[in-house]
Amino acid sequence: EVYLYSFLDKELLKAYGYSTDNITELQNPVDSNQSAIRSSLVPGMIKALQDNARFNNNFGIFEVGSVYSKDTAFKSKFLDYKNAPSNESRRLAVGLYGKLNDEQNSKGEMFFQLKTLLRGLINQYGINFDVALREDLDNSYLLMGGVLEGESWRHPYRHAYIVVNKTVVGVVSEVDPSMIEFSKGAKAVVADIDLRLIAGLEVSYDNYVPLSKYPDVNFEISVLMNREDQYFKLESLINASFAGKGDTILRNIELLDVYEGEKLGEGKKSISVKIVFGSNDQTLERDHVTAIQDEIM
Repeated sequence: EVYLYSFLDKELLKAYGYSTDNITELQNPVDSNQSAIRSSLVPGMIKALQDNARFNNNFGIFEVGSVYSKDTAFKSKFLDYKNAPSNESRRLAVGLYGKLNDEQNSKGEMFFQLKTLLRGLINQYGINFDVALREDLDNSYLLMGGVLEGESWRHPYRHAYIVVNKTVVGVVSEVDPSMIEFSKGAKAVVADIDLRLIAGLEVSYDNYVPLSKYPDVNFEISVLMNREDQYFKLESLINASFAGKGDTILRNIELLDVYEGEKLGEGKKSISVKIVFGSNDQTLERDHVTAIQDEIM
């Protein structure tokens, strides 16, 4: 856990793609580089990753802290800031840094590590989240707290928004290499989550389900995709294949491998996944299994 400065340079916020229209500035700053109260934890988190990269090849850090804004758009049914001149919001920022080989970097391995870490953390509190791309966020989504800001620091296609019940509560992204100076082969990923939005969401609890007496079915597929396409879109398509299938239950989708190479063609990648499904009531017949596999394919 780290505790970072609450003051920063508003020009740094601009460089990372954040608006400075609603920041709270100090009247008499001690240092011109600390002239404003932070409206995001991300710039400080990325700087902390840079500073500590000199001493560690692989590490992770996090901060729970407050950010401030005069923007009334922070208000929602979850938040009650009344008429305060500056809105305070509690955020969680998580950063991972590591030196990886070329194959691991091409797969975006650290992005998936952080996504998995966040899912495990948030699921402990009975909250399940989805991920979405910018183009997926239509008018049916609730966007709060400048969540769409800060696009300059994000990797062009290794990023996603964290969504719970149609409310965008944060973002997870690999840090764009043009924004940082790391040694060769090193990557950093950062997540930024609004804890007040998380706290205001309805919590769901899993019900106990006995283990099935019947064997599950495992099969693996490899899908050729455009390089910029996100894995979760493939995951969503597989989930949709099981909608309305009665007692046939999708148990798990496991990402096995991401491959990029000249044989696939320019701008292409191959994603391999293992799909596990079954029934709690019967052993699935061969024809039934084949029909499901064909639909997924």
